Amino acid sequence: MEVYCNDNQLILPENSNLIDALNQLCILQRKGLAIAVDNVMVPLQDWESFILSEHSKILIISAAQGG
Repeated sequence: MEVYCNDNQLILPENSNLIDALNQLCILQRKGLAIAVDNVMVPLQDWESFILSEHSKILIISAAQGG
């Protein structure tokens, strides 16, 4: 199925979850990330159970340190 992650096309198998998308993107780090799907925030504890739909729009935001 086709989804979009930060405006980039991503092809995933049917019934993929957010963890599957992160693994395909080679994002192994989970700390400091915030994820929204179709403009709704998804809590970290729900990433594994959150099943994506065709044409879902995933937004991944990474916290950055600075001063």
